[in-house]
Amino acid sequence: GFYVSALHEIGHIVGPDQGQRRNGVSLLKSEWGAWRWAKENAITWTDTAERVMKRALGGYTRGASGTTLEAMPADFWDWVDVANPIPVDNREEGASEV
Repeated sequence: GFYVSALHEIGHIVGPDQGQRRNGVSLLKSEWGAWRWAKENAITWTDTAERVMKRALGGYTRGASGTTLEAMPADFWDWVDVANPIPVDNREEGASEV
């Protein structure tokens, strides 16, 4: 867990969707960007790393607003350990950036 957590923190510095929360990028999108960077740049990605990431991202979904959740891209839900709480009928294709 320490290795992937450290990579995740580096992802907050150099990863996608960082440092833009004042410009409308949500905390959830920032966290996802850091985890995406960590996973893409890890020398190895274990089952433990996957569990740590999914648990962390799942925690952020519970605190996110409905608007934020609706705006997350469909592939985001493959990265978390929770189901998308927004009914399919309420989701727009190609959800907008948060």
